[in-house]
Amino acid sequence: MRNFLAVTAAACLMMSGAACGKEKVFSIEKDDLGPIYRVDMNKVKTASDLASVPGVKIAWKLGGEGSWLGKAGDFDSDGKVDLICGVHKDGAQRIVRFASDGRRVWTTDKVGGGLGGESGLAVRDLDGDGKCEVVFNVARQLWCLDASTGKTNWMIDLPHCRDNYQMSVVGRFGDRKRLRVVCRVNADMTCYDHAGKKIWHYRITHRNLYGHDMVSFDADGDGLDEIYLSLIGRFLAISGEGKLLWEDKKCPNHSDFILLGDIDGDGDKDVVYDRNGCTAKRGPIVCVNPSGEVQRTWLYARLGKDHLQRGTLGDFIPSRKGVELAAVGKRRGQGGLVVWGGAGKPIWSKDIAAGWITCGDWDGDKACDMMVTMEGGWQVWTGAGKRIYAIAGIGGIPLDIESAGRRRPDIDGNGKADALISVGSGCMVLMEAPSAKWGRGGVSR
Repeated sequence: MRNFLAVTAAACLMMSGAACGKEKVFSIEKDDLGPIYRVDMNKVKTASDLASVPGVKIAWKLGGEGSWLGKAGDFDSDGKVDLICGVHKDGAQRIVRFASDGRRVWTTDKVGGGLGGESGLAVRDLDGDGKCEVVFNVARQLWCLDASTGKTNWMIDLPHCRDNYQMSVVGRFGDRKRLRVVCRVNADMTCYDHAGKKIWHYRITHRNLYGHDMVSFDADGDGLDEIYLSLIGRFLAISGEGKLLWEDKKCPNHSDFILLGDIDGDGDKDVVYDRNGCTAKRGPIVCVNPSGEVQRTWLYARLGKDHLQRGTLGDFIPSRKGVELAAVGKRRGQGGLVVWGGAGKPIWSKDIAAGWITCGDWDGDKACDMMVTMEGGWQVWTGAGKRIYAIAGIGGIPLDIESAGRRRPDIDGNGKADALISVGSGCMVLMEAPSAKWGRGGVSR
């Protein structure tokens, strides 16, 4: 009897997709590129159902519908990954912190509605006291919370604007000891310190204010961040003190991504964006130095021309000098996933319809991989053009305050990049390469 129980227990642990005695929520299919996990969300009743799917590291059932807001991490250095996200329930949106076991740690009062992809949420130590704050912007509001308690540190009411006209970033803007927040609403960019005090204001003079992306990073290596903003007809670089550094007026349309990387491997960082992107379908994508001088261009008159959507930079092919640019288009037949080298010429492309791309070391082999969001699914590709993971039935984009193209972090320090994704049905998942027993690409061994 003892041996029988031991064998039965081992069999239960090895069951693919469900705990012993439960219905599987996924199946394994194959196409011409390899295996695909297909999840049936109608069968998902609990977070543990989703957590049984290979590639899903942690799953949270939110008790409401999730929003674009979300951040996972070890926020208090206790070795456990928590989730802070927006939850819409009973006609109101609130910010909620969940522990890794799904327990609610705190819930805020009602906050403003989401702005779509322009709503960002960052969990950072603003004042340098070793404890994190939560900064997020939603319709007509900019908030700062205590990450441990959910208590409001400060909230700023903002003027009305549309989705693509309000966004925020957190960075080292003119202060080497503390972080600050820059929020753009329509033509007005305002910088607030860690206590919510207004530090500076910059007025955008360009007439067309439509644009998805505003990001911050230290391109010139002086230890302080700059702000980069793409609009229809203009690309702006603003200093951390609120001064215009330079502007690119040769932009008929806006860019759906703004990236930073060492393109040619010379040790200096470059800024990459699309001069005529989104539905304009024309390009080119340009690489400029921190002073705004064009260093090289990437053309996509054919490859990916049907709404080139998002891009990312990574060392996808280590044998080549510098980093490569990868971008995705929304529809089949137009190039789909495209990878360019530093010389500006395409290395390879795959005819897949994708809407979002980011990167990271998915499987811990020290090489950077591309993580691509498909319609109703998610895939991982190597720099050699091999698909090593695919899941269908759950969609969503990787969540973060600046999710477009940024490298995904290794949250738990095991060498594998993690990606937080809102998958529908009021669930969020933290994804990572499956354990070795499932094999590379998902076949149980």
